[in-house]
Amino acid sequence: MKNLRLGWAVLLCLFAGLGVAQQGDFNYDEAKVVSYTLPDPLVSADGTRVTTARDWNTKRRREILRLFETEVYGKTPARPSTVQYHLNEVDAEALQGLATRKQVTIALGNALHDPVMELLLYIPNAARKPIPAFLGLNWNG
Repeated sequence: MKNLRLGWAVLLCLFAGLGVAQQGDFNYDEAKVVSYTLPDPLVSADGTRVTTARDWNTKRRREILRLFETEVYGKTPARPSTVQYHLNEVDAEALQGLATRKQVTIALGNALHDPVMELLLYIPNAARKPIPAFLGLNWNG
């Protein structure tokens, strides 16, 4: 029991330290942002200018995607071997009757420990043909 209390105390101290470490000065004033110039998306990393669609598709687009992979989102995981969709809820009167809201669980595999995504989908009710829909990850179900 003593070891359990000690473990909890250590864990609590670690989390408390993380909370303090994450506090900092944030800039909410646009006037305080230092001057910067965004790179030209049509200039490759080696300095050559993109002048054709082929240049874009074979070189610059790949460079930009690689930047997003290494600096922003991380590497896209491989496609799962199995994807299952489970419709959890349908509300045909969402947004005061303007849309149908569907909540869907997307299971990325067969095993219990495999990841799942909760999807929230709004489909306009007045649509008579395929049109854009609001689609977003639904973190809380």
